Amino acid sequence: MERLVLKKEDIALAILDLNLPDISGIQLAVQLKQIKPCLKIIISTGDPISAMEINNAYGSQLVDKVLNKPFSLSVFEESIYGILGKPL
Repeated sequence: MERLVLKKEDIALAILDLNLPDISGIQLAVQLKQIKPCLKIIISTGDPISAMEINNAYGSQLVDKVLNKPFSLSVFEESIYGILGKPL
């Protein structure tokens, strides 16, 4: 796996799939939060899981939102707006 490098001002939100090819979305979220604790994270998944379940399992506010597939573009936009607090 390539080394992950972020600058503090680079990103405010990461949108990750739960099942990535080389690493789980949860593992990547943990790594991202270690680098940038204030980073907001949305997990997209076809699995029946909630943000509360993920956060309870990891004992922190790791994930801000879980979008269960399939979801509409409007749900996607509303989720981003709700987390970032500003229109796209």
